[in-house]
Parts: sequence; structure tokens; C-alpha cells
Amino acid sequence: MNIKLRMGGLEEIWNKYEEIQDRVESINCDPAERDFRNDFETKFYDLNVKMQRIIDEHDAKSSEQIHPTDALEQGSLNSHNSLKLPAIKLPIFTGQYDRWISSSDVFKAVPVLVAARFKA
Repeated sequence: MNIKLRMGGLEEIWNKYEEIQDRVESINCDPAERDFRNDFETKFYDLNVKMQRIIDEHDAKSSEQIHPTDALEQGSLNSHNSLKLPAIKLPIFTGQYDRWISSSDVFKAVPVLVAARFKA
């Protein structure tokens, strides 16, 4: 899906934006610059949420179209659906810019940690 490819490149673009914006703000301490950054970040995250919803809806529709015909497959799917994973407590991102990288790293690491646990 094209939107997934576009979302994949957003992190690199976002990191570059933050680097440049930090330089601009170090040169120009105008409060309007901070207002611009806050407005831009709000729009950026809102757009990311919308894109993720589109992907989730597409994935949900795609999974509804898969109908296993074999009873064994159906039983296998049911056993996976009843699997209960332990709750993962994640730190709450407070919106502080200097904490974004560490918060982002945690969210990226969680799927890897879960997958590694099931391989063991």
C-alpha cells in the first residue's frame, strides 16, 4: 500500500525537520517561531493519526476477506485469538521535545521485544 511506504519515510523527514528547526530557534528566539513549531507538530501528528487509521481500516477489511476453508486452519486461528499477552506498561510521553527520541525508541522496541519473546 502506497500510504505505508510514505509513512515509512516520515520519520527520517521528521528528524531532519527537528534538526533544522532547532537551529532556527537557536538563532531566532522569537516566540512566534515556537508557535510555528507547535502548530506544525500538531498538524504533523494529526496527519499521522489519520494515515494510521486509513491503514488500520484497510488492514481490517483485508483480514475480513480471508476465510479459512479448512477446519484445522479455523481451529488454529481460534487458538491464537484466545492467547492473552501480559500488559506492557509504557512510559507516558508528556510532550517535552527533549524526551521525544527516548519515547519514540520505546514504542519502536516493543514489537521487537514481543516477537523475540515468542521465538524463545
